[in-house]
Amino acid sequence: DNLARVNAWIARHKDLPVSVCCLSTLYVAPTSRYPQGIISYLNTLYTKPNHRKQGLAGHLLHRAVEDARMSVCDTIVASPPQNLRTFFHKFGFETESDCMRCVLREG
Repeated sequence: DNLARVNAWIARHKDLPVSVCCLSTLYVAPTSRYPQGIISYLNTLYTKPNHRKQGLAGHLLHRAVEDARMSVCDTIVASPPQNLRTFFHKFGFETESDCMRCVLREG
């Protein structure tokens, strides 16, 4: 029951979804890296091609990060393609060997 939770943020245009951001929150054993034992994985960030370059994905990602920060989540993990890593840096994500991580709480 409390093993995972998914939150979604959706931008709409004329009542139709045009951009989405989804975070899966996972409960793990607490460690020094994850003191609360709660991490989120960014499993979707997508904007329809004809709605790109309008800031929608950035707005949704900002909301997702801020909502995670307000919760007890320790970290958000993402695996964006190489060409989007600069975009993710703007929201506090740091590059690691196999992913990007936005640390919300230090251990």
